[in-house]
Amino acid sequence: MPTAPFILPSLIDTASKLEWIAKALAKGILLGKHSSRTLGQGMEFEQYRPYVQGDDLRQLDWKMYAKSGKYFIRQSTIEANHSMELLIDNSPSMDYQEGTHTKLDIAKIIAATLSYAILRQGDSAALTTRDQHIHLRNGMPQWHRITDRLSHMSTTTDPYSYAQQSDRMLIWITDLYDTAEAVDALIRSLQGPGTELMVVHIMGDREAELDFDAETTFIDLETGDRMQVDAPRYRDTYRERLQQHLQRMSELLLSHSVHYHRVSMTDPSPEMIRSIVSSYHQISMA
Repeated sequence: MPTAPFILPSLIDTASKLEWIAKALAKGILLGKHSSRTLGQGMEFEQYRPYVQGDDLRQLDWKMYAKSGKYFIRQSTIEANHSMELLIDNSPSMDYQEGTHTKLDIAKIIAATLSYAILRQGDSAALTTRDQHIHLRNGMPQWHRITDRLSHMSTTTDPYSYAQQSDRMLIWITDLYDTAEAVDALIRSLQGPGTELMVVHIMGDREAELDFDAETTFIDLETGDRMQVDAPRYRDTYRERLQQHLQRMSELLLSHSVHYHRVSMTDPSPEMIRSIVSSYHQISMA
């Protein structure tokens, strides 16, 4: 699906404009506040279970004891909010542009829309980039903090300064423009106890096909190196090597049980956001 014509770079250069785009994309996909079916000392009664040594005596149901002569503990359903942290790759390669958008533009739109959907349903969200961090919080004021930071975000050569966390869903939005060894090391540093990792991989259509004219000058956005290339002549070789790289990345992510979504630069659509939010729900409720 082509990018909606109203999503232009000039419409995401402030927090208020970015929020407007995010709400438009999120419309109709919000699933409502959810809870996990965790048994504990909540307010809503769920069931009885036999008392075992070490249980809190305050949870004994004396009416059940009067009826049966046996000790029972009242269990109930407690509502458990989930936590999502967005990790944005804002390295120089994310300045790659097709049409009116850079990869970083697409990352901002995805991050703003996901955080809106997640926070609206009562979960908590955080944001980490290579050079900035917003701590985990819930509530819509957190969304305004996130969109404000996103609207001012630019690329940097700084390394990630992510501090490993536990018990959260970590969504890494990236172009995977790195070696398998570097990606493997980063994944190992990200996966703490109880942490699920999802990769949202942004790739341009022309980038995937080397769809450029003959004698095109390519610039490595990470190093600044330039190379004059006859694109049609090397297209088949490029595609083959790209597929090898993607296959290696796929195997690497699978080996770490990382969930994967590939996103085209022409597709910041409600369907794409819905797919990612749906995966978030399936993983967090598992």
